[in-house]
Amino acid sequence: MNNGNIKRITDEEKLISEKFDFIINKYIKSATEISNTFGFAGPSKISGFRSKSRKDNLLIVHMESLEKHFHIPVEVFDKNIPIEDISKMIEEYRDDKFAKQLGQDRLNNILNNMFNNTNKIIFDKLQGIFYAHMYPSNQYGGSIKDGVSITETIINDDYSVIDEYGNKGILRIGQYQSFIFKVSRDEKDINVIRFHNRDLMYGDFRYVILSNQNGTTNETVNFGFYSRKKHTPKEVKRILGDDISKLQLKLDLEFNARIG
Repeated sequence: MNNGNIKRITDEEKLISEKFDFIINKYIKSATEISNTFGFAGPSKISGFRSKSRKDNLLIVHMESLEKHFHIPVEVFDKNIPIEDISKMIEEYRDDKFAKQLGQDRLNNILNNMFNNTNKIIFDKLQGIFYAHMYPSNQYGGSIKDGVSITETIINDDYSVIDEYGNKGILRIGQYQSFIFKVSRDEKDINVIRFHNRDLMYGDFRYVILSNQNGTTNETVNFGFYSRKKHTPKEVKRILGDDISKLQLKLDLEFNARIG
């Protein structure tokens, strides 16, 4: 008898077929459910799941589709994973996926409640060019002139922010306060700038910024003010006052040394 045309089923293909049957019976309930989800003409079309070949890209797509639509991780089809371990793997995968999604949903809800970037009245007052004025933590930085820092900042119509030194960020509008999160151009530091929405009715308004002292991980809390107008250093000093210590709080290095 000539068996040359008979396709021999390998042990690995047999294991995949058994796993597939187990998954259908316990987690999907019917092959028809898969056919309807994937748009197959009938259950017979899913026979490709039972054929094992690492070169079979369609099989990989099928497995990834099971993961996406039925939360069956692709890893369960690994030849080194016994059928006895499948249920535990699926349940752990689903628990982890649910927890992550729940956490993300909660985070999104919190952020949506905190920040309302649809507030056009506030945004119209912020969009465009502003000048940030303050006493810098480093009196010898490149943006310093006559002891003060004056930095041109642009708030774009997509809420992105960029200053004249290439530091980029994003504006987030809250109900009562708004924030600008900026990343330094070397992407080592994130600066957080906060101000009150009610102060926007004035020409100049104060802000507080949490940043690092130049080239270090030592934080500085700094008060300054934004203005549509670029003030002269003399005007900036008059508005800020002469006592820098009232406008800055730098990390106490002795306190830092005592930690731990």
